Formats: sequence, structure tokens, C-alpha cells
Amino acid sequence: MRTKLFTALISLSISAALVTGCSSAPKKTANLEIKPSEAQKIYFEGVSIVTGSKLSTEKCTYNAADNKDKGWKVLVRHASSCAKTENWRTVELIAEEMAKSEINSPWSPYFHSLAAERSGDFPRAAWMIDLAMKKAPGAALFHYQKGRVLWQLKEHKESVNHMTTAAQLDGKLIDAQIFLAQTHHRNMNYEKAATHYQQALTVESGHPICLQGLADVRMSQGKPAEAVEILNTAVSKNSNSPELRLRLAQAYEATEKDMQALEHYRAVRMMGKTASFGVDVNEKIKTLEGKLLAQQNAQKQAKLQEENKKAQPANERLPTSSNKGGGK
Repeated sequence: MRTKLFTALISLSISAALVTGCSSAPKKTANLEIKPSEAQKIYFEGVSIVTGSKLSTEKCTYNAADNKDKGWKVLVRHASSCAKTENWRTVELIAEEMAKSEINSPWSPYFHSLAAERSGDFPRAAWMIDLAMKKAPGAALFHYQKGRVLWQLKEHKESVNHMTTAAQLDGKLIDAQIFLAQTHHRNMNYEKAATHYQQALTVESGHPICLQGLADVRMSQGKPAEAVEILNTAVSKNSNSPELRLRLAQAYEATEKDMQALEHYRAVRMMGKTASFGVDVNEKIKTLEGKLLAQQNAQKQAKLQEENKKAQPANERLPTSSNKGGGK
């Protein structure tokens, strides 16, 4: 199984109370060097880490003149929005502004790392995230980013080490859990994979990638009934996903529940996915319909034979003892 970096970036979102309801400006530390532990405390105050579908929908509307002297929180929020929309040039401009106004802030090198990664300059991305980690060594997000960059550099062992650290520092950093789950899954360490999928699901119970991954693990372990239960949950929370329905159909088929399997294959076809994910859905439907029809015909034949047997007179059903030994 291929390990995939699901989220192109992990963005940052300042909580609404700090963005719109903060009455005082953040403490300025631009001209005063401080310890990394203090920097981490200051520059992570009020910052929440969000990923995937929870990323901010704000547009990249940064204007340097309008945001002058408004503080690092405003700059981080703008950088996050621009990163989400992949406006990397603006991300770098904001990062440069943060470097000038807040020399102790780890956010400038972090966003420089994101931009360098997206441009394919992985050595620079690694250098920048190392600078961020020096300023805030206990930040789970930065270990996650370092792990992502190292994976691109094919330093897989060190990548996994940083991802493990990220997950240990912040159990709610769901993408780190998914990365580790998929890595163990690919290496057929099924129980470790299941542990990380389940940890991710404690954060987001309906996460389709985690539910599908956990179900695939159970199928690989020869536990299709458990896979069916997991996938039913997945489909109930993500009803428009043809891939999840396809997985559920396959799990039902593995448990020999052909009627349920047929129902979900038909649902996949209704979604317009007749050759979905390497599976010929029409052929699956045809095969199952033929199998079920054959079973119905066999049941009808058996029932008819039983009814005919019951309808026969007793003297026709029992052997006769007359004319023993022959006659004249």
C-alpha cells in the first residue's frame, strides 16, 4: 500500500475569539531574543491546527500596507489562507514580513518551508523547517512538516521518526496518524496500522480515509465481518462516496452475503462508476445476479420436488412386498 501525504499542507487557523475578539495586540518580541521554550509558548498561544476539510475557506486577500503593524497572528492567518489557495508567492512575502517584524517567531521559516516544498525545492524546505524547529522544538506541526519533507527526499526512516514524534506530541494531529497508519499498512504491520487508524478516528469518527484503511486492514487479516461493520459506518457518514460503497460491496461478497453485495454494487453503478477503482462493476452485478437467480431456481426446484413427494399416494411412495418370489 502506498503511503500518501494526504494534505498538501497543514494550515493554521487562529480561533475566532483571537482574530475578531482580541482587544489587545500580541506581545512584541521583535528586538528581544528569547528562549525557544518561551517562543513556542508565545507564538502558539491561540493557534489551532486544522487539516483537510476543516481548513479555512478564507480567500488570499493579503495587502502589506493594510496589515502593517497588526501583529503576527494576523500575518499567520493570512499566510494560512494564501497557502490553502496555493498562492505561494504571497505566502513567501508574508513570511518575509514576519521575519522582519518578529525575529523569534517560528512561523516565517515554517511558511517558507511550505512554499519551498511546493516548488520542489526539498533541501530548502528541510533547511527552513529546521530553523522553525530550533525556535519551537516541541511543536508537533513542525515535526510533521519535517517528516513530509524527508519523505520527499526519500529519507523514509527519519521521516517516520518525525511523524511518530508529531503524533506523540499531539494525538489530535490526524494527518500524522494517517501517515503512520498507512506506512505500517503498506509494510503489513496490520495491528500497528489499526492502532493509528483508530487513534485518528477518535479525533474524527467519520474520516473516510481512516474508516476505509481500517476496513482494508481487517480484510487483510481475514476478518471481513468486522470490515462490513466498519464500512457500514463509513457509508452512513459518507453516503456519496462510490469507493466506500464499492469496498462495502466487496466485504459483503467476502462474507457470502450476495444480496447485500449486489445492492451496493448497483448503488455504485447508479453513481456513474461502472469501471470503478479497477473493478468492473457491471460484470460484478451480472455475476451476482446470475448466482442469485441460480440459487432461486434451485430453491424452487427443491421445493417443487418436496411438494410432489408429499402429494404422492402412500402406496406409490412405499415399496410393495406382494408377489415375492415371482408368480405362476
